[in-house]
Amino acid sequence: MTKPDRIRSGFLMNAYRLKKYRLFMNCVLLEEMALYGVAGEPACIDNIIIIPAFYEFFPELEESDIDSDISLEEYLNSNGDRLTEICPRFARFFKEEGFVNSSSSGDAIWVHAKILDLFQYYPPTIDWRYGLPDFSFLAVTFNDSRELASAHPFSCIEYNLQSYLEFSCFTDLKHQSIVSSAFWKLLLAYPGLGTFEQKIQGNCYDDYGSISMGSNFITGYQNDTFYLDIVWEYNDILFLDFE
Repeated sequence: MTKPDRIRSGFLMNAYRLKKYRLFMNCVLLEEMALYGVAGEPACIDNIIIIPAFYEFFPELEESDIDSDISLEEYLNSNGDRLTEICPRFARFFKEEGFVNSSSSGDAIWVHAKILDLFQYYPPTIDWRYGLPDFSFLAVTFNDSRELASAHPFSCIEYNLQSYLEFSCFTDLKHQSIVSSAFWKLLLAYPGLGTFEQKIQGNCYDDYGSISMGSNFITGYQNDTFYLDIVWEYNDILFLDFE
């Protein structure tokens, strides 16, 4: 894998001012989207620019306009890889000894740490959340001559501590596949991990096989270690042993 390249925000803004490229959206007009700002540092891989950004659609999308089934696990499986084989630190975390039996891969914790460091994309600090924060992006792809660009809004979301990419109906299946492959490849190629700690209320993790079975928990990456500690109702913390 090629190491992802950082690009300057000035280049990005020139692109959006149409000084260098003719920018179009797949199946949506630029007038139907409000771009409020760049949220961190863009990165580039395989001729695709990934931009952390805040934006909004007009009119607001319905739930039926969203496709969110492109997961990191699916990408790894399609290439015959496993995150536990790629990242030894995550492999230590993933060991099941003392860990709640779960149907989740738990890779959203790894993805969260990657996004923080790679894109310098830091969500607002909130003491307790109902899940790990979602991250919104714009992917800009080019034709072979790099004279025509198309932009594809998407979000990296988490469900049961597993990461997925969520695309709008404005991006066709072909470009969903191209962008998702580039995004996961970008994260896997980047060597860094950002430190964080987040307290999570377990209300959304109460399904059978959930990673916490409805209990509140604290998760994060610090001191070169991934962790997930269950917080019981009487406020004691159970420190799970992943060694």
